[in-house]
Amino acid sequence: MHGTAKTIRIVRLPGLLEKGDVSDWLDVDARDAGKLADVCFDAPLWTPDTAITEPQHNDDSRLIKSSAEFVAGFVPPDYVVVGLLQRRFLYSNTGQTGAGKTAVTLRLAASTAQGTTFAGRETKKCRVLYAAAENPDDVRMRWIAPRAAYGFDTDTIELYFTEGRFTISKMATQLRAEAEKRGGEFGLVVIDTGPFLRGRR
Repeated sequence: MHGTAKTIRIVRLPGLLEKGDVSDWLDVDARDAGKLADVCFDAPLWTPDTAITEPQHNDDSRLIKSSAEFVAGFVPPDYVVVGLLQRRFLYSNTGQTGAGKTAVTLRLAASTAQGTTFAGRETKKCRVLYAAAENPDDVRMRWIAPRAAYGFDTDTIELYFTEGRFTISKMATQLRAEAEKRGGEFGLVVIDTGPFLRGRR
């Protein structure tokens, strides 16, 4: 990943059982994605200069750091929605059925794909992938209906959809290959999950 990824962190999940993976870790005590994000961003940035090739003493327990240590490795936020949503972060939009989650996320997707304001905030125009896992027909209808109000053309806007349920980890290779055929990286990915997934949050 070095030389390709913008930043690298080696994350050692606390309390992970031998041969366990991230899904096993999330299942323990109903941990959520927010806790996982905290653990990931607590891990230090990896660079070739800091790579550990031999066992070393790593004093992570220090509370006091110098000014240089405190700012070392700082990477300015790379926003999708300025001041609200950053690239490469995981966010969760939850609420009761009928609360308007899909309407909000479709508006977010349209605004980001066009580079127009969302909820009064500037967006950085990027290509968007929207996974319609819960009810593709409902998403399709909601996407077609407000296009005049949103000011986009469904034939040309840089927004792509998947429909139906599938396991992302099992389809990662195909998703990556199809993304490359569609022009490469998506700056925003929205996953509109089904009820069976929401029950695990």
